[in-house]
Amino acid sequence: MTFGQVKEDFKITIDGKTILVKIRYSPRAKRTFIRISTKGDIELVLPVGGNVSKAKSFLLQKLSWLREKVSEMQRHSHTDKSYIPIFGERHLIKHIASEDNFHVERHKDVIEIKSPIDAVEVMLIEYLKEVLLKEIKKSAKIMAKEHKLQYKHIVITAGISKWGSCAVDGTLSFNWRLIFAPKNITQYLVAHELAHLKERNHGPKFWQFVEKIYPGSLVARFWLKKEGSRLHKILENYK
Repeated sequence: MTFGQVKEDFKITIDGKTILVKIRYSPRAKRTFIRISTKGDIELVLPVGGNVSKAKSFLLQKLSWLREKVSEMQRHSHTDKSYIPIFGERHLIKHIASEDNFHVERHKDVIEIKSPIDAVEVMLIEYLKEVLLKEIKKSAKIMAKEHKLQYKHIVITAGISKWGSCAVDGTLSFNWRLIFAPKNITQYLVAHELAHLKERNHGPKFWQFVEKIYPGSLVARFWLKKEGSRLHKILENYK
């Protein structure tokens, strides 16, 4: 790994690939740390007034870890646009060009889209949101009834910071990219947000209640922490 000659932001070379490292000062940072985005961008975060030279040395010490993380993200990148996973199951995408027909239909493991070429992705995403919403509503209804919980309604959202949330008014929100994860991950997130109706924090009682609602939640939680970033790689240009 080599450093580029740049005063602030700088370049490094990892396994023959040049990557820009952005320097950012954060008033919340108590120490220097490295952040890698879902797109593979590297950011070196320093406390205000931090020493850039020392921060670069810190990055160099993390070479093995950084190489492993970059390699992992490359392995998980979703470059083949001819298929996507739906609840973890591979589905081929078949487009039938049509200027006056807008329709999406699933036949076993094939998603057939009839539309103008420039409308394919938008129609696909909206279809996936509908499929996810239907599945979440089904799971939430069963779990809420069994554990005597009451929520207001369910919405599907976008973003990269949260997989789900529970508003004070009882509205449950879920990230649309959960459609790409196995069903047990979605069911865990439903249990997680339903549990917040009773326990607003993430204390021991909360996690005990999540496990009560959905036994096996720890496995799903671990999977999401380890594999969640790659879900953002699928159709990543759509927000």
